[in-house]
Amino acid sequence: MQTPWKFSVMGYNQTIKKARQREVVEGFSYMALQGRIDLNSPELELCCFEECRRYSMPLNRVINAFTDSGKGKSSLRPRYEGDGSFSFVWFGRLVRSIPSNAYT
Repeated sequence: MQTPWKFSVMGYNQTIKKARQREVVEGFSYMALQGRIDLNSPELELCCFEECRRYSMPLNRVINAFTDSGKGKSSLRPRYEGDGSFSFVWFGRLVRSIPSNAYT
């Protein structure tokens, strides 16, 4: 069966580098998905979701992060620090999505 598909790799409490996202997707090559890749309106959307454990940081780095917040720094830790050190991984098929404006 030729079904248009999409594969997403997402993370919670972390940002996953594009190179590692590609590694994760290629790790599922044994599934031999048929059909074309369709990022806009796929009939089948698969997702791998990684949850990173909470990050503990020395107090001086927390203080520096808050005092530097007006200088373009947006997070308390380096963006990719901890990439791959996840505590949980979920894999599944998207059944239904709700538009982000559905609750307004």
